[in-house]
Amino acid sequence: EKGWNSWLLASVELEVIKNYKPVADPDSPCKIEEDLVTKLYSAVLSYYVCSVKGGWQQLEETVNFLLVKIRQ
Repeated sequence: EKGWNSWLLASVELEVIKNYKPVADPDSPCKIEEDLVTKLYSAVLSYYVCSVKGGWQQLEETVNFLLVKIRQ
């Protein structure tokens, strides 16, 4: 869990998240990077929800953390 929290703090500093703008071109490097970050979040959170007791709490904490960061 500490590893996830550290990664979560670091991930919000990624340019793809800090400067998010929707991109229409599916082959653009920005879109590919956005998709990669989205898939990484999805894979890790799916693992927590399906394999870790109380994993849904990790999902809830992540969503709350991201909402707070978006509002800042």
